[in-house]
Amino acid sequence: MKISLTILSIFCFCLTVTVNAETSLQLSSGPTQTSLIELYTSEGCSSCPPAERFLNKLQHHKQLWTQYVPLAFHVDYWDYIGWEDKYAHPAFTKRQSAYARQKNLKTIYTPAFVVNGQSWRIKGKT
Repeated sequence: MKISLTILSIFCFCLTVTVNAETSLQLSSGPTQTSLIELYTSEGCSSCPPAERFLNKLQHHKQLWTQYVPLAFHVDYWDYIGWEDKYAHPAFTKRQSAYARQKNLKTIYTPAFVVNGQSWRIKGKT
């Protein structure tokens, strides 16, 4: 089953906008854990294309949906300096900021990967 990350991003956007901020959404992967891979990205970020290429390669992997679910969240905090991202949404920035608050991080940035709620970097990359 092939689904482009754009469609997946749109689905996530709809899910984020539809779910009330006060409502807790719980998803379960059953006896084996399915990893949620989140990429916080922006069209205004010059370092984001390699991270997006990495995430896009996952859509053809045989373990898609069974071992991991990749999502791309386009944040809007670069928009204020004129680098507007047509896919950005304030809810995605809010989501990334919530992770930062939970982990007592001082900054948020792009590209940023979060895997199962934990900050993650591709080995060998800075």
